[in-house]
Amino acid sequence: MERFAPILRGIAEKVGLESVKDCLKQPSIKAIYRITLHYQDYRATSSVATLTHATSADVLLEVNYQNKFENKPLTRKLTPKAYENFTNDLATLRFDKLKDQDVSPYGKDICMVERGSGGFVHSVIFAPTEADGDYEALFQAIKTYLPEALREIK
Repeated sequence: MERFAPILRGIAEKVGLESVKDCLKQPSIKAIYRITLHYQDYRATSSVATLTHATSADVLLEVNYQNKFENKPLTRKLTPKAYENFTNDLATLRFDKLKDQDVSPYGKDICMVERGSGGFVHSVIFAPTEADGDYEALFQAIKTYLPEALREIK
């Protein structure tokens, strides 16, 4: 799955987003979570959802769709409780130690979740339709607290 990371990060570049590592260089940024989805059968547009936690600012979720809406994001504020629950779920999963899922990605939708804080960046790639165990719990956390990140647009 690791060889798919450049492809998934390329989707963020195509919609005009900086890498998670570059975003962290901004002094006000405390943490960034990014969810990139690529649909193998092209039934929906690839998307990049970026959750940003900055000092003295609201937690924002911005979702960019490749070649849609002039690459401008759809934005919403996340409640502090939803953000806390999402980050707690990832901590419970030990997200920072989680490896890429060991499945063949061919013919399947692919999801990459990245987390950055300070100078640290970690990513996990998995196939949502094949998600089990920790990957299923990760996917459920996204569905529960960031459903906009999974919204399919044609």
